[in-house]
Amino acid sequence: MAEDTTLSPVEIKRVAQRALVLQSYILRRAWGVLYATLSLAIFVTVFVSPSEPIIALRITVNMAASGTALIAILWAFKRARETTEVSNAMAHRRWSRPLGYRSLVPTWAAIYAVLIMTVIFFRQQAVLAILVVYLVLAAYVYYALRLSFPLRLPPEGIAALSSLALAAGGSLALLPFLSGDPAPYVILWGSMIAVWLFAAAYARTRPFPVPTEGWET
Repeated sequence: MAEDTTLSPVEIKRVAQRALVLQSYILRRAWGVLYATLSLAIFVTVFVSPSEPIIALRITVNMAASGTALIAILWAFKRARETTEVSNAMAHRRWSRPLGYRSLVPTWAAIYAVLIMTVIFFRQQAVLAILVVYLVLAAYVYYALRLSFPLRLPPEGIAALSSLALAAGGSLALLPFLSGDPAPYVILWGSMIAVWLFAAAYARTRPFPVPTEGWET
């Protein structure tokens, strides 16, 4: 008589929980790469790339930095997709769409197209356009985080998202009043970059989840 291999509802739930916990661990590590590389790209944009009058060089440096970060991010989440392929039947992968090349590459290209056009035709509004881009980036990060961690956002994700929104929103609010004083912007963006680097280190050093009864935590 053949052995009955049908899973009970309780066993199916346990398998699904294990798949979700494993996927969450893998995704946190991939997000750690995103925090690290994107924060370094923002550091180059804010503190390193040359300012006026060499505007073409500045755009080139910024595109090189963000493009390098984009490649690293795509590589990290490609690895995450490959690693979680085995759990695809039990754990959703809606997160892969906004974090795949079909979404990120056109978005990156569209952002720089808008910025270049702004610099050419509305140069005085270039800083405003950049800050709006960062606010849009914060919304995109929130959307991708919610898809990656539908049950609960990890603490490093909350910290990174909050610091980006604060830096972009605060800079936008201060723009009409502090046009000649860079100190507040240095504080805002320096703090944001520090938080993102800490979030990257925290996400990448989380221990592998230890199996517990039901894997419910």
